[in-house]
Amino acid sequence: MTLVEGSGKNKKVHKSTLELFSASHLLFNSNTSGESYEILNQGTAIDGNVELPFEFLFPDRVLMAPNNLYKPTPAFEHEAGHPLPTSMDYGSNRVEYALEVFVYKTVDWTPDKIVTLALPFRPTAPWVASDTTDLVDIPKSPELYITGYQLDPNNDQNPSPLTKLKWLTVFKYKHAIPAAKWRLTAKCPYLLIAGKTVPVSFSFYHIGHTPEIVDVPVVYIDQIGVKLTSVLMVRVPYQGMTGDRDTTRTYETVVINKVYAAGGKVLRDGLKLEELGALRLPPTILPSFRTYGLRLMYRIKVVVEGHCAHQNFRYTALRDFCYIVCDARREVRDLPEVAVASGSRDAPLQSAHQAAVADQLPAYDPAPNYEQESSGSRYTLP
Repeated sequence: MTLVEGSGKNKKVHKSTLELFSASHLLFNSNTSGESYEILNQGTAIDGNVELPFEFLFPDRVLMAPNNLYKPTPAFEHEAGHPLPTSMDYGSNRVEYALEVFVYKTVDWTPDKIVTLALPFRPTAPWVASDTTDLVDIPKSPELYITGYQLDPNNDQNPSPLTKLKWLTVFKYKHAIPAAKWRLTAKCPYLLIAGKTVPVSFSFYHIGHTPEIVDVPVVYIDQIGVKLTSVLMVRVPYQGMTGDRDTTRTYETVVINKVYAAGGKVLRDGLKLEELGALRLPPTILPSFRTYGLRLMYRIKVVVEGHCAHQNFRYTALRDFCYIVCDARREVRDLPEVAVASGSRDAPLQSAHQAAVADQLPAYDPAPNYEQESSGSRYTLP
């Protein structure tokens, strides 16, 4: 994580790098003290290269604790045991996973070559009941309030400028403007799945109106707008002159911004957005997560624009946070966590709770690898 405060001579850069888990495994160890061709005994492939096959699974949860600057806070995690976050690259704020192979030609354990392969990771989602009723929180005062003289059927529905002037100046009109009120909310599941359709529906019913209105006016929709925004919170704790401090920032990016034309469709209770068009999440959208210094959230906003009795309105029917998960599912594993020591050369890459599960996403996507020559300084196996 990297945060910048100020500019110029007053510029301060706060950085923090943490490990979430680490494991190592010895693939080959020669029995001789010097250089040899002993590795050829492992067998050679058709192309003449020696292959040292191995496999591993990502752990379900973070296994390594942060430093003591990461005090408890409601917005971020502060101890091991929470779900492993997805790979993410947001400028100077990243979550990265990498496989490193250290090649040693001598016994002094200084690597002569380091080969690194990036491993993009997406966590699988836990099983969720299909009948879950958790919804995105609705606005605190979800009332659509419309006023206008044309709500009264006895008033001119196509008023001339003189009539409009009369409504604005004559006392009995000026202080008796017809009004009607409805409760309007958009309903959206709190849990959304990447690559799937987002089911949005509307709850709409009449609350009341002024006495001069005989029948409940009809409300028409011109268009509905939906915006999905990613909200990345970044936290970098550090020790300042006055003690421990937290520096936090929030970065917002619009992921979806769609407008659905309604063409004057009548607004009714139970109306579904899919009647105007499908709202689908991108399959590559990152799942929500929360870890030590990073938290990725999503906020969905639904805006209804329409008219009633020649009065136009723009109304926010929903605006709050939702939670996005990957499409692939897994069963919850309750077997004990087994932490892997980062300094052990013989620590297994797989522990009891990391058994293979059907329908799990692959551990990594194909990614280019690159070779990093040793700088000559001493290394230890991670």
